Amino acid sequence: MLITTEDARSHSADSRLACTLAAAAGALNIAAFEIVGFFSASMTGNVSSLSDHLAKAKLGAGLFFLSVVCLFITGSLISTLVINSGRRRNICTIYLCVCHSGRSQFCHPADPVDAPEKSGA
Repeated sequence: MLITTEDARSHSADSRLACTLAAAAGALNIAAFEIVGFFSASMTGNVSSLSDHLAKAKLGAGLFFLSVVCLFITGSLISTLVINSGRRRNICTIYLCVCHSGRSQFCHPADPVDAPEKSGA
């Protein structure tokens, strides 16, 4: 699905890809909310929170939401540059590389997971 582009994919494949990406974005969004208390992919909400905190002179929280929005834009910019570079070089798996590199930043098997401690019983 991520190896072919544009006219090389069928409408059915495009629909499956769109649904898969929407599900992944939703999962990431709710994971961020559960972990840090804000929706990472909801830029409208983050901009609203930014303006709300700045209007109330809560500069620390305002700067946090400003950084979230700026990082979202930076990530989009970098992904676009990497994907376009890969397409110019005819790297057919460039989309997989970008998706995997984004995933690997957050999923490290060696990282401890918040799990209930084992009882001595």
